[in-house]
Amino acid sequence: MPRCQVLLNRPVLRSAPILLLVACAHWEPYSIPGAGGPLARLPSTLRVTAAESTSSQVVDPYVSADTLYGTSRGDTVAHALGTIRALERQRLDPGRTIAAVAGGLAVWVTLAFLGGGLDY
Repeated sequence: MPRCQVLLNRPVLRSAPILLLVACAHWEPYSIPGAGGPLARLPSTLRVTAAESTSSQVVDPYVSADTLYGTSRGDTVAHALGTIRALERQRLDPGRTIAAVAGGLAVWVTLAFLGGGLDY
């Protein structure tokens, strides 16, 4: 079996693209649209920071009346909109993602040359 196939069969290396994408994500401020009007669809995950500086990730959030509901670590949680100090959504940074992928490929090619895996 060629050396390159042995390296790519390792589970850690197969999951590298997913790890790179997750590493290039960041949290950006978010505000709940539609105060008093029809609400737009919320992102699938929000990070909520309460007035007492505790934060949690809320999955499948929705707003009913003046409360944000969702799931956090398997439990249903409710945050009164007035007590939320900060609300953030996770975003992918395309510049960092491209740089990380290019850097990772450069490292793999360099290691392949140094290890004799790409002889010509």
